[in-house]
Amino acid sequence: MSRILGQQSLPASLGVACCDGPHVAIVYLAEDFQNFRILHFAWDRDLRDEEYDIATRQQYVCVVPNLHPAELVALAGYCRKIYRANCAGANMPYNLQYEEGVYFDPDTGTFVIAQEATGLSCATFVVHFFRTTGNPLLRASDWPKPSDEDISRQDKLAKMLLRSNDLITKMHGRIAETQVGCPRIRPEDVAGACLVDSIPAGFDESRSKGTVVMALLMERAAAQ
Repeated sequence: MSRILGQQSLPASLGVACCDGPHVAIVYLAEDFQNFRILHFAWDRDLRDEEYDIATRQQYVCVVPNLHPAELVALAGYCRKIYRANCAGANMPYNLQYEEGVYFDPDTGTFVIAQEATGLSCATFVVHFFRTTGNPLLRASDWPKPSDEDISRQDKLAKMLLRSNDLITKMHGRIAETQVGCPRIRPEDVAGACLVDSIPAGFDESRSKGTVVMALLMERAAAQ
């Protein structure tokens, strides 16, 4: 059975959703066990938890990682805990580089950042979520040097941070500037890793499956 859900379909309890942007998020069953929410790191110090309604679903391709159904139910509960614990992400800086010193407390859901660490992106937010819960999606050390496309995207993101009128965001932009050229885990890589039968997934298989997700996004956009 395909783990890529149709546009009108929902996961039983949890999935990973990717949209053109690119951007990646976690879709999970809400506390009422009827509705679905989407948890994502939108930007610098901006963690969002929103309704995953019909209009939102049209923007995303949702995939389901190959985990036991009971584990996915537990992860949905952990999404709720993370959002409650982190005050909409006020203490979560945006960066470009994957760092081991970033994680969520397994018990409380509180965001933890080591003194030498600098933050996370929408993609590494999802990576850290699964790693924290003992279900690593991918082997970050397997990611190669970035392509010219990746460097261009990193440069654009750093400049966006630097253009902010917020002094703290601007400071994070100066840090991001120094990270341009680091290995880049793309949002679609994270979605692609969810489609690999055995996780943690390596770079080649994650990128290959992620390309399928992006092609499906473009196909849906063309049909609208």
